Amino acid sequence: MSVIILADISGFPTPKTAWFFNNEELRSADKVTIEGDGKFSRLTIQKTTGKTTGSYKLVATNDIGTAEETFDVTVLGRWRDHLRHQTFQSQFGDK
Repeated sequence: MSVIILADISGFPTPKTAWFFNNEELRSADKVTIEGDGKFSRLTIQKTTGKTTGSYKLVATNDIGTAEETFDVTVLGRWRDHLRHQTFQSQFGDK
């Protein structure tokens, strides 16, 4: 199973981005791919395990300042083992 976090980015001048996992900067490697073009940034983590669980942060910086967003990821186990137990709720649904 993979985790993909996609974020839209805007700013002038075009921001530079960096991804962090539990406050340590990530680099593209065997299981991690970081892509982006200044308008978006995508973090892909392949072959997830419980060790993938944690806090992921995207930091965008330019001459004007810095913005950041944190994404909390929890890996419960194999996808098919948990599929029947998942409840999905829309962020925009009725309350």
